[in-house]
Amino acid sequence: MRPAHRIATLALATLAWFTGSAGAGQQVYDGTEAEALKCAAFYAYTAQVFESHGMMSAETGEEARLVASFILLRHVGGTEAQRNAAYRKTLDGMSPSDWALVENAAGQLAGCRERFLTP
Repeated sequence: MRPAHRIATLALATLAWFTGSAGAGQQVYDGTEAEALKCAAFYAYTAQVFESHGMMSAETGEEARLVASFILLRHVGGTEAQRNAAYRKTLDGMSPSDWALVENAAGQLAGCRERFLTP
């Protein structure tokens, strides 16, 4: 498991008491929930890549991972296990050495913030 996955999973585990623990049946996400999953992954992914290259502090990276957790908890349905599985699957396709993807993910953050973090 890559460091971004471990850290993001740990952040989700610290907030898991909000959701309780139910079964881990497969959940299919589409529409707004799929968009929220992608946005959460973008936050954690860009934080990990930027931190690993000295472009972001550990504290700021942790804040980004907490934002990812908030988006998942607030905007993605299903059980904790279902959300975590979908989140990990989304992150799996994001290579830290693919700078075009890094730039694209970073460019999506403003839209993600507007869509999922503003009242």
